This record gives sequence, C-alpha cells and structure tokens, in this order.
Amino acid sequence: MVRDPEVRQKFAEWGARPAGPAPLVLLLITATEQSAFDEGRLAERLALAARACGLGSCVATLKNEGPDEAKKLLGIPEDRRARTLVSIGYTDAEARKALPKQGAAARKPVAEFAHYDRY
Repeated sequence: MVRDPEVRQKFAEWGARPAGPAPLVLLLITATEQSAFDEGRLAERLALAARACGLGSCVATLKNEGPDEAKKLLGIPEDRRARTLVSIGYTDAEARKALPKQGAAARKPVAEFAHYDRY
C-alpha cells in the first residue's frame, strides 16, 4: 500500500499516470515466475472490491525502468516483480454527471458491434 504522494508521483512519471493523484495505490508484488495473467486477475479483483466499497479504481502498469526503480525505491527484493498498480479513491461526482446516461436507450444496438457465426 503506497500512500506517500512523492512515491505515487514517481509511479505516474514511470507510466502509471493514474497513481499520481490517487489517495491510495496498491503495488502488486508477485514472484517473477508467477503468471502475468494471475497478476491481472488479482488487479481485477481489487478493482471489483473497491467498487463494492463505493470507491473508484484504475489499473495501470509501470513502464520502461519503472519496475526496477520502484523496487529500489521501496526495497523490494530482486526476485520479485513489481509493475502493476491499482489506484483507489473516491470518484469525481462532477465527472460522473458528465458520463452518458446508463440504460438500454444509451447503448449501441448489439448488431452494430457483434457478429454471430460469421463476420
């Protein structure tokens, strides 16, 4: 769990921009031999748990030297992977009002983007 604003800003500079303004960032630390698929599933479940608590979330990854720099900055062992982040916070009420209205009337018809049996 990363609450330090300076560390979160570093994450944003290393490619995980949603981490910068978020009040809380979870950096997923996994064994290097663990599947990236499993890491993604963990991130998804954390995002779902945040939503269940009435919070917003965003999954992002550290780019380029970011994972190595994060490990140095936070004292994470070399044999661990640290690249996926889940930023958590309260959603912006004004931004939510600007979203398109939910419901069947606001959705595209399925026939516009789905194909059955053949393209």
